[in-house]
Amino acid sequence: MLGIPTLATDLFSRSLRFLRCLISPARAATLLHSPTPGQRSLAIIFMSQSNYISQLPPEILGEILTYCTAFNADSPAQLATISGYFHRVISLTPHVWQRLTLSLFAHSEEAYRRKVHLWFLRAATCNLHLDVDLRPSITNGDVPQGETLADPMTQLRLPHMLRPYSSRIGSLQLDGMSEHDAQSFISSVYPPQHDGVHMSLESLVVRINPDSPPVSIIQSAISPPYSQLTLPRLSHLSCLHLVNHTLPDPSKFDLSTLRSLVISRPIRASPFQLQAIVHILRTTPSIAHLEIYGRITDIVAPLSPAGEGAGQDEDPLAPLTLPCLTHLSLRSNHIPQILSALIMPELRALRLDDLDGRRKNASEETSTALRQLLVRMDLPRETRRGNGLKVLDLGSISIRRQRGKQTHLWEWCFKRMWLLEEIRVKNMDVNDLADILIPSKYHHEAGDTPSQDETVCPRLRSLSIVNNQPSHLVAQFRCLRPSVDLKYEITDDVLSHPCIEPPGSVSPPAPSNASRGFGFGFPFDRRRNEGALKKFDKNY
Repeated sequence: MLGIPTLATDLFSRSLRFLRCLISPARAATLLHSPTPGQRSLAIIFMSQSNYISQLPPEILGEILTYCTAFNADSPAQLATISGYFHRVISLTPHVWQRLTLSLFAHSEEAYRRKVHLWFLRAATCNLHLDVDLRPSITNGDVPQGETLADPMTQLRLPHMLRPYSSRIGSLQLDGMSEHDAQSFISSVYPPQHDGVHMSLESLVVRINPDSPPVSIIQSAISPPYSQLTLPRLSHLSCLHLVNHTLPDPSKFDLSTLRSLVISRPIRASPFQLQAIVHILRTTPSIAHLEIYGRITDIVAPLSPAGEGAGQDEDPLAPLTLPCLTHLSLRSNHIPQILSALIMPELRALRLDDLDGRRKNASEETSTALRQLLVRMDLPRETRRGNGLKVLDLGSISIRRQRGKQTHLWEWCFKRMWLLEEIRVKNMDVNDLADILIPSKYHHEAGDTPSQDETVCPRLRSLSIVNNQPSHLVAQFRCLRPSVDLKYEITDDVLSHPCIEPPGSVSPPAPSNASRGFGFGFPFDRRRNEGALKKFDKNY
C-alpha cells in the first residue's frame, strides 16, 4: 500500500487528466503502455479494484488531497471537478483550503474577491497560509518587468479584501518589487487601528526583488536604518524572514515573541549596521534561530532621535546574552565582531561563511572570536540544557596552524567542542582541519588507533567537504577514523554548489515570462485554474 505522501505526489504530479483516469480503472488501462514506470505501477494498482480512489474513506482521501496542495495551492478547485465524491470531500475538509496564493496582476478584481471569499469560507475556523505576489508579469499585459506602480494599493482592492480576514491569516509570504509596495500592502491588511484585535499571524516572510534599488550606503550610515513599516501588536509572531528589506524598527514592531529571525540582503546592496542588529536582538529574548546574510558595517550611528528610547545609557555594542539561541548562521563580513557581540550559552548549530575570508589575520581573528564564544558557553548559569556545539558549518574560513607556537587556537577550539557530531566545510583549505582531527603522533603510525580521550571531537559522526582541490590528508583521515561518515566532493564551481545556499532562506523567483507550456504555473494552467474556480463556484 502506498503511503499518503507518495500517493499524493503521484496523484497531483501527473496532471488533471491522469487524476480523471484514476476514477475509472478502464481509463487507467491506457496508462499501462506509458513510458513512465510510476504511471504504469499506479495503473496496475488502480486496475486491481474498481473505483479504488472513490472507495477510500473521506478522511483518508481528505488527507491525500491536503498533501496535493503542497504542489499546487489551487488544487482544491481543480480536484473538485473530477467527480461528485471528490467535490463532497473537498467541500467538507477545511484543511484542504489552508493554502491561498494570490498574484496581484494575474486575475480580475472579481476573481480575487470570489477566490478570497471561497477559500476563507471553506477553511472554516482554520488559519490560512497566504502567499501574495505583488510583482507584475509581462505575460499579463500589465506593468513592464523592472518597473513598479506609483502606488498599486490605491488602484487595487486586494489588500482591502483581505482585511476582514486578517485575524485568520496564520502565515504571510509576500513578494514585491519594492519596499514601498510591500509596506503599503501589509499596512492595508493590518492597519494600526487593529491593535486591539486578536491576530493569528505566526510567520511573516517579505521578499523584495533583488533588482530593487538599494538604500544609499551613506544615507543608511547617518540615519536610523529602519523601515517605516508599522503593525499592530502580533502576539503570536514567531518567525520573521526579510529578504532585501530594511530592518524593522523595534520601537514600532513588537518582536518580543519572535523565535526565528532571518535577514538577507544582496552583496551589492547597502550593508546592515551591526549596532542595529544588536539593538533588534535586545528586543527578542526568546529567539532560538538567527540567520544573517549580507554585508555588515561596523559604523556606529544613532539609532533613535535624541530623547527617545529607555536604553540610551547602555553600551550599544556591549555583549548581548541570547539565552535561548540554538542555531546561528552567518554569511557576512565582520564575523569576529558579530561573534564577540553575542553570548549564546545554548548554541547547538553554528554556520560561518566569511565574505572577507582572505583578509590579513583572518584566521587568527576568527579563531579568537570562536574561542571566546566557547568559553562564554561554559560560564556558570542557573539553567543548563546542553553542553556545547553539535553542528559546525564553515565556508571560506581560513584554518591555519600557527607554526612555532605551543598554543594553536583552532586546535584548542576543536578540542573544546567534544560533543561535535557533524562538520561541513566548503571553499577552504582542509589540510589544516584534517591535521587537527588527526593527531600528529598518529600520522606515521597508521596501525595505531587513538583512544577516546586523545581523539579530537570524539563524537564526530559526519564530515562533509566540498572543495575545488584534493587533499592528501583526506584518505589518511578515512583510514584512521573509519567511524566517521566522510563525504568528499571536488568541484570547480564551489560557489554554485547546493550546500552554499543559506539554510532556511529562499530566493524570490523571478516573475514568469513564459509564453508557452501547459504544466502547472504556466499561462495555460492559470487560465485553467480560474475556469475550475468558476465551475466550482457555480455549485454554491
